[in-house]
Amino acid sequence: MKRIVFLILAILLCASCMAESAAWFCPNDGSENNGNFCMECGAARPAGWTCPNCGTTGQSGNFCVECGAARPQDSSPETAYVFEGEGPGFDSPEDALTAYISALNAGDVPAMLSTFAIETYVDNMNAAEAIDRIRSISAAGYYTVPVAGPYIRGILIERRRDEISKFLYYSWLYYTTVGTDFSDLGKMSPMVINDQNTLNHYLDVMETSPVETWPGHISLTAIYTPEDIRSSIPAAYFSEQTQKNMERQRLSCGADELAERVAMLDIDGAKTIQFMSCVRYGDRWYNRTPMSILAMISGTEMYSGGMVWQ
Repeated sequence: MKRIVFLILAILLCASCMAESAAWFCPNDGSENNGNFCMECGAARPAGWTCPNCGTTGQSGNFCVECGAARPQDSSPETAYVFEGEGPGFDSPEDALTAYISALNAGDVPAMLSTFAIETYVDNMNAAEAIDRIRSISAAGYYTVPVAGPYIRGILIERRRDEISKFLYYSWLYYTTVGTDFSDLGKMSPMVINDQNTLNHYLDVMETSPVETWPGHISLTAIYTPEDIRSSIPAAYFSEQTQKNMERQRLSCGADELAERVAMLDIDGAKTIQFMSCVRYGDRWYNRTPMSILAMISGTEMYSGGMVWQ
């Protein structure tokens, strides 16, 4: 038994040594090192990860602040938690939204999730700015929690992923129950089922969801900026107060830019609108949330996933 324990410890120590062997460049003298201290001057290895392209040290995001290179997979243990579902980002908000629609048409949930900023979002959140904007804190407001270490970072990444997954779930539930006896459920209102007939009816509605017929029948016909369709959307969107609120949201996300887009879809012959708020970190764009400010100002149902049928 002791031999097994010692063997496990040896393996773990070996793995630890390997994890620390990633090359880094000393910020004092520029020499390349593999250990925790510079071989030339003795300086401690900076926290965070080192860019393999330009050598910039002490980084915490997913892309180098100097050259834009992606964070290597074998980064330091402090930033090693990477949610594999987030994709590499896109060249434009239009590309991010197009990828989301394409994944929706394919019924590919992981691909849909991969279009959103998840770990990049968490790594750049500005808790102080978020609290100053909303003037409150709550257990549900994960974006008001500072990323104090790798443990809470991993939890917040999963919380962010869960937020996006809930949007997809709410949208499925909303469009499954709309126009049925269970439409209140699609608006997150509890409903009582106390007889077998109602239960059977409910199960039938769920099992014959029209949303399940969407894949393969969704066509993207156009994507617009709010300015493109200025005459068709509420003037309140362009008000100074709304634009200030959007700027505060950008700061809360720690993003370089925030943009909203409107996609025109054809779902099996039905004309549909899909709203999306997108964010840019460095030179990469991601989807942020389908419940954009424009969606809310336009009166979109909270649980519709930012989608409106014309």
